Formats: sequence, structure tokens, C-alpha cells
Amino acid sequence: MNREQEDVLKSIRVSRIILPLLIGVGAVAYLIWKQFDPEEFSSIEWTGRAMLWMLGAVGLAAIRHLAYAYRLRLLSGHFLSWRKSIELIFIWEFSSAVSPTSLGGSAVAFFILAQEKLSAARTATIVLYTIVVDSIFLLGSLPILYLIFGAGIMRPEAEGYFDVGGWGVYFLIATR
Repeated sequence: MNREQEDVLKSIRVSRIILPLLIGVGAVAYLIWKQFDPEEFSSIEWTGRAMLWMLGAVGLAAIRHLAYAYRLRLLSGHFLSWRKSIELIFIWEFSSAVSPTSLGGSAVAFFILAQEKLSAARTATIVLYTIVVDSIFLLGSLPILYLIFGAGIMRPEAEGYFDVGGWGVYFLIATR
């Protein structure tokens, strides 16, 4: 490991993670406290069916995570183990969630994959391939969802297919 990489690893400390984490959790707690309506919450019927749907959501999230780990393992030519792939996806997803898009998951992915002794070319290929495939999926699925579910997925107040507004039209044109 060269000097620059050692400096970067030394700069990552738990103390530098705790403050942003506390700020984030504090902001979420404050927003929930300000907007929480006990009457509305008590109107939820916690039936077996509701629990089944919650378990289904958790299961689909786990499947998504495992699929991402499999994609990473496949793209690395099985260089990464299942355990390491899952760990790296956790780090990648976390960094995507807590940082701006331009500095987010992709930038961190370059760094963490380079730490795994993958070549620079393989690291760049993996990250860029995932960006392209995810973009193609987004651009391909949104028009299909628009046709199935209508304009409400773009603007909740839209009542018809042609009621999406200027930005909605630009978006639909760009995705075709």
C-alpha cells in the first residue's frame, strides 16, 4: 500500500462518522416528532396481512442486496468472495445514501475496490458498467411504469397521461 492510500485510510475514523450520523438521526427524529400523528398511526390495522407485506418488502430488499453482491462478484471474475462482495455493497450503498451524487457511491466504489487489489482497469470497468446498466434499467423501466400506472407516478395530482407538465414531457422524451 502506498503512502497516499495509507493517509486516506488514516483519515477515516469512527469519530468522523459519529457526528454526521448523530446529525442525521437527530434530523430524522425531529421530523418524525414534528409530523407524527398518533391518531393516524393508530388507524393502521396491524394484521397478519400487513406483516406479510412488511416481510415481503424486507425480503425484496435482501434479494436486491444479494443481486448487487452477485453482480459485483460476477464483474470481478469471482475474485471477490460472497462475503467480501456483500460487505462492499453495504459500503457502496451507504456511501451513495449519505453523500451527494457527484461524490457518492461511485467515487467510494473506486476507492474500496482498489483496496481489494483489483487492477485499476477492472475497478473502473466494474464501476462504470454498473452506472451504465443502472441507467439503462431506469430509462427503460420508467416509460413502462408510466404506461401501466399513468401520470400519477410522475405527478400525484396528474389525472391523465397528458397532464404531466413540461418537465414530465421532457423526461418522457429523454427516456425513449
